[in-house]
Amino acid sequence: MTPGTVSSVLRFGLLAIIAFCLPATSSAQDASAPEAARAPKEVRGAVDRQHVVILQPVVLCDDDGSHAAPFALPKQWVDRVYTKADLEFLYLPPRRWSYGDARQGKVNLDVIVAAGQANGMISRDPRIVTLLFVSSVDGQAGPLGRGLQNGNICFVCLGPTPDANDPMMEAFVVAHEVGHCLNLRHTVDDPRVPDEAFNLQGGGPFEERLAVGGLHESQRDTVMESPLVNARLRFYTSAESARRLLDETWGPYVTGAHPDQLRFVLSLAPDAEIPLGTEARLAFAREKHAGYAAEFTDQEKKVLRGRVADLQSLMGAEWPLLARLPWNFVKVRDGFCRGFPHTRGLSIVLGPRALARIEKDPAFALTVLLHEKLHVAQRLAPHAFASLYSDYGYQRVEIDPGASAGMNLVQNPDALSSTWAIEVDEILYWLATTMIKRGGRLILHEELRPLEPGANGLFAPGPAVPLARLGAFRERFAIRSGHDHPNEVAAYLAEQILRMDFLGQQVEVLPAAEKDLDATRSAFRALLGGVGAR
Repeated sequence: MTPGTVSSVLRFGLLAIIAFCLPATSSAQDASAPEAARAPKEVRGAVDRQHVVILQPVVLCDDDGSHAAPFALPKQWVDRVYTKADLEFLYLPPRRWSYGDARQGKVNLDVIVAAGQANGMISRDPRIVTLLFVSSVDGQAGPLGRGLQNGNICFVCLGPTPDANDPMMEAFVVAHEVGHCLNLRHTVDDPRVPDEAFNLQGGGPFEERLAVGGLHESQRDTVMESPLVNARLRFYTSAESARRLLDETWGPYVTGAHPDQLRFVLSLAPDAEIPLGTEARLAFAREKHAGYAAEFTDQEKKVLRGRVADLQSLMGAEWPLLARLPWNFVKVRDGFCRGFPHTRGLSIVLGPRALARIEKDPAFALTVLLHEKLHVAQRLAPHAFASLYSDYGYQRVEIDPGASAGMNLVQNPDALSSTWAIEVDEILYWLATTMIKRGGRLILHEELRPLEPGANGLFAPGPAVPLARLGAFRERFAIRSGHDHPNEVAAYLAEQILRMDFLGQQVEVLPAAEKDLDATRSAFRALLGGVGAR
């Protein structure tokens, strides 16, 4: 194949992956020129674009974590070519995957995809693109890429010397291959695109293919139909909200919940019958959730738009990733989850009482929206927060399900699948939230249990002990609740930082809490203000 020509469609099992062979020379421009000097002039401000593509970079390494594949997060040139579609490419903090054979191109792409979906490296959410950076694809060292047509998986190989690479070449590989995920075809296969024009999916110098004109109007229309394109701000209808409440892409909100938790969430009587079978339970939940899903009023939309804009203007410079991740809102009627604001997947769930207070109390609005938006970021990039949580004093553990079966555990919708332990005086404790019946009502109850190591790395919880055993650990964060999971601790500390640093309010902080606040500030600047959002 000659440089710059388009390959035919290659199929690997059930995957239809498109490969594009790069030209031997990138462009007439000096590839050694600083990127800033060659930056495009006509790109609109990222925050002004109304649609977002979320990308999760995954850098393949050898089995021992060494020899990471060449890696770059191109943004300006990628955003430039997609300006016509009003898109911003937003990169999450990168993950590292120790899988040497995959990095070196020794493994079939189907096998890599299956492994990544099984261990969570590849997102199952159809709204997230996974960029797998490798050193070779099927024995080819690149630079090249392969993208799943109308899917959400790309393999990116930037070549053996990333430091010397042309940033436009790096941008082109990503923009072109993600274009296949957005259902764009090569121009030779697309009769709607003129053959003579330089195009993102055709030939020519990189600067021309990455120009604003590198995307044809028909391609723009195709892109906007892709499920990968997320509106910057979206209010779901009641029918859409019912589906979002039941979506278990990010965790078993319904099928994994204890019957008492479903009774609590749906405001049912403590003895209400809950189907046990999966299909019967889903049908039951579908009916109940549809009854709770509601429509936003025009006034509620207006208020939320204003509060979101206020919050974005406050934190946008410091935490741009958090500010510019899409805002998805679901409205529920009174009684759902006792009116607590929370998240489901990538959506923020609000009830009438919260919405009324958001309208009346600007400070509350900003803190609750920040709190819930942070939970969305934590769900998208849990790996990025692990070091911060270790600084807080938490350790990730796996609880023996047999030993905890009788505890009537409650799922935290904002921290669904992880279990964390707290070490105090060289003893690991598990602060678990359970559901108990009291006075004919179901109420939430905290239990503190020491953990004993068991078989297969699992821990068994012992008998409950007084909460006072946690002592200064609970007091140092100066928050009333949420100590059971570091997601909640970080969200409450974010509220304090917002009030202190952005709103200029006086917040009483214990001397012992200053260290945790400083660690949170530093972590948020690194995680939420990185290159992927700028």
